[in-house]
Amino acid sequence: MSSKDRCVKLYIIGLGLYLKQITLEALEILRDRCEKIFAEEYTSISSRGGIEDLEKIIGKKIIRVSRKDLEDLNGEILLKNLRENVNTCLITWGDPMTATTHVSIAKRAVEEGFCIRYVPGISSIHAALGFTGLMIYRLGKISTITFPKDNILSEYPYHVLRENMIRGLHTLYLLDIDVEKNIFMRTSDAVRILLELEERFRENLFNEKSFVLGIHIDEDTIICGGEAKFMLKDPLKEVPQILIVPSKLFVTEDEYIRSLGLKYDRCITIS
Repeated sequence: MSSKDRCVKLYIIGLGLYLKQITLEALEILRDRCEKIFAEEYTSISSRGGIEDLEKIIGKKIIRVSRKDLEDLNGEILLKNLRENVNTCLITWGDPMTATTHVSIAKRAVEEGFCIRYVPGISSIHAALGFTGLMIYRLGKISTITFPKDNILSEYPYHVLRENMIRGLHTLYLLDIDVEKNIFMRTSDAVRILLELEERFRENLFNEKSFVLGIHIDEDTIICGGEAKFMLKDPLKEVPQILIVPSKLFVTEDEYIRSLGLKYDRCITIS
């Protein structure tokens, strides 16, 4: 047996955006190699199917961990199991290594001499671009729009929009989510915040006539497109959601979006 085979492993596994998107590789590892499985759901949720369903599929108990476990306590619950020679799995919806917290935990595990196995999952970012026909090389910096905290509204999303618009790049916004507190920002909330920031900065980057896209990804994905004032009517009902503020569209991007009717204050379902 090689030293690599003897190495106690932390598996960091992405589950995709809903239950049917879990890869065969992920299922094989969960069934055959994970001795302890921990699920993080405070940064993302499944749009269809949940952890209980996954437990039935793999025939194992899954332990939920909180924001405090992974952020405040630096993932100590995982490292404790690794130190006891237990091959440990951390699972999350979407793709785990797009989150700073999971990267930090992986770094700690490596520093303590444990092995890491990363299993990618389908991410909402790539899926949103695919569903809307926007090109990945025209995607600018990504930002998260959050609700005000202590009556302070983060201005960072506006700064990101400015930077991307100057460079002719699309802006994709992840929206505030806290499963533990049942907080799910909607595209209508995000548009209101961008309008408030525009009122504050007055740089004419965003207004009620700005073209935007809102997406909820599921087996039946819903996309809404049109002017920002249309999104204020909250046409997109399901969560989680993503908001995209495109820059000037490339010809093929524009043709695809028009073919879906998304330039005209409309929502469509892709089944």
